Amino acid sequence: MEHRWGGAGTLPNFDHSQCMPAGLRAIFGLQPVKPEPECEVAPPPTPLAVIKPGPIDDVMQRLEEARSAYPNAELHKGKRGTWELWPS
Repeated sequence: MEHRWGGAGTLPNFDHSQCMPAGLRAIFGLQPVKPEPECEVAPPPTPLAVIKPGPIDDVMQRLEEARSAYPNAELHKGKRGTWELWPS
């Protein structure tokens, strides 16, 4: 007879603490594992405004509008040639 791990002869959900003598079970008894509460993942931050590339006059006009709407925002280079306004 050969020993194999797994397969049809295994005992599902076998509690190994039952193998311990009663005295040791009282001292070192395994406590049921409590599932950790699922933490909520915060959504990734988004910019206040995204200004698309275009003719410089149009971009400057949109930047002025964004400045009046968000006076303390910081301007960062965004993806694909855009400009992003982020809170400072």
